[in-house]
Amino acid sequence: MATPNNGFELPTDAASNAGESINTNFSTLDNGLHFTITIAVAMTDAHFVYIKDTDGKAYKAIASATDTARARGAITEDGTANSSRKIRYMGIVTNTAWNLNLDNPVFLSDTVAGGITQTEPTISVPVGMPLTPTSVLLNIDLSAVKS
Repeated sequence: MATPNNGFELPTDAASNAGESINTNFSTLDNGLHFTITIAVAMTDAHFVYIKDTDGKAYKAIASATDTARARGAITEDGTANSSRKIRYMGIVTNTAWNLNLDNPVFLSDTVAGGITQTEPTISVPVGMPLTPTSVLLNIDLSAVKS
């Protein structure tokens, strides 16, 4: 039997389950780092979000104004308004609707709430680099909203 520690398993019975714990820990890392928060509006998987100071809820981020451009990560599953959902802030985000160019960075969109673009907007919020045409390795600099 293993015990969780900061989301990772620690073997409790010497080497008998060390391999199982290692596999579980690598699976945790593969899934990326995330936090759980209440989303204010309905969202679909891979929408990028910001957190509103006034109510502490997640909203669809958009790079049309600095207060809504402070992306903190991407939702990992569809959710209805006022439901609790995981937001991935480090790791890989996938969306089969994307068709990304592997040579260009990915930015928060300034025209589609929760969306991304590979054309740098005036308010520039880099969110990562494509790994495939449908996946992004997140690299969100929480201090890097510039206009």
